[in-house]
Amino acid sequence: MPAAKYNIERTCACCGASFKAKTIDSVYCSKACSNKAYKLRMKEKKEEEEKRHRSEAISENRLFVSVSEAVDMFGISKDTIRRLIKKGRLSATNLGERLTRISLASLQAMFPKEEQKNRNTNPVQTPNERLNPEECYTIGEIPEKFGVSSKTVYDMIRRYGIPKQQIGKYVYVSKKLIENILGSPK
Repeated sequence: MPAAKYNIERTCACCGASFKAKTIDSVYCSKACSNKAYKLRMKEKKEEEEKRHRSEAISENRLFVSVSEAVDMFGISKDTIRRLIKKGRLSATNLGERLTRISLASLQAMFPKEEQKNRNTNPVQTPNERLNPEECYTIGEIPEKFGVSSKTVYDMIRRYGIPKQQIGKYVYVSKKLIENILGSPK
């Protein structure tokens, strides 16, 4: 990472101390703060994974689930679930202290499960065939026609995995795929 040419005052994202950033992307004041933040991120990731495993372990043919299982399955806070029970919008049975069981059918009716989409899914369909230059833009034409920078074009090609092909001294990418992302040219 390139070093900053001037002093940048930052506040550490971990401890809150003020520091002079060595690079433009510096977020933490020291290696110790960076390590603390990393460990915290890994702990949160592990907890999310455990929640996902617990929610997958609950069979769909059960009639009732506990409050904590409902939290894991639907990603709702305990307070929200208890408030909905109190208002009578969720059917639940209290079997004793800390033994509240909620109807799975009423939960599914109120909070339908959506398939979680991967954030890094590729919105463009990449063709496997060889590119035809008449149906393509050169990489140099894209910034001129769409009013974006060259860096944006290269980042977009890399991020979405857009196939490119060099024919002679020009590099071509599909017009259809570029227009799916950037819209029609200006």
